[in-house]
Amino acid sequence: MKRTITCLLLMLLIGCENAERTGSSTQNPAPVRVSESTSQVARSPVDEKSTSQVAQKNQLSMLIDGVEWRFENELMGGINPISEQPEMLISGSRGPNNASEQTFTVIIRGAKEPGSYRVKSGDGSQSNFQISGFSESEFLAGNMMPFDLTVTVSDVAANPMRMRASFQGSIQTNAGRTLQISDGIFHYQE
Repeated sequence: MKRTITCLLLMLLIGCENAERTGSSTQNPAPVRVSESTSQVARSPVDEKSTSQVAQKNQLSMLIDGVEWRFENELMGGINPISEQPEMLISGSRGPNNASEQTFTVIIRGAKEPGSYRVKSGDGSQSNFQISGFSESEFLAGNMMPFDLTVTVSDVAANPMRMRASFQGSIQTNAGRTLQISDGIFHYQE
């Protein structure tokens, strides 16, 4: 529950930061149809009993500079198709459940159905991409540093929540290093 609230607060904070950074004019991806009329955020904690079941059903993995990154702790997927600016959320974490935990978050504003979406810093869409806790010296990547990610959503629904996507791109750390993201896979279903 604590992580869900933290993630939702992060989404709100990122949205406010981007609104301030980009001004009031935004360029959203093309409008899309919607079949669900309620906002949904779903999460999948990993516990000892369900690890193998969750691993088969839900997945967030990628290569970061050629090294595998896979969620271990919590996986969240969400769609809010009815707000003024619809959005999708992809989020997961790994590592110890403390200050050194690594979190991965993508917010795609203006998205509510399958399609290819570009999440790029400074494009005015208010979408965002961030990795926190990547290393002790590179504690933040993306968000206010440059990022450019292409997310291809192949399936999404709000009730029951399900989402399938692939992604690739790049993200800059607070130390100025650019990380290459490839072979990204996100599968979530309730």
